[in-house]
Amino acid sequence: MQQPFWYSKVKKGEAPKPIELGDRAVAWLISDITEWLDQRISQSKQDTAA
Repeated sequence: MQQPFWYSKVKKGEAPKPIELGDRAVAWLISDITEWLDQRISQSKQDTAA
C-alpha cells in the first residue's frame, strides 16, 4: 500500500514533522505549514523562470 502524499513527504524530510498529541493523533503548526508552502511556491516560480 502506497503512503499518502503528505506522510511520504514527512518521512523523507521534505515536509514539517508533526507534533504528537497522543497515541494516534498528530498535528502541525500553521506557521510550519505556511513556511513549507511558501518555500514550494518560491521554488516553483524559480523553476518556471529558468
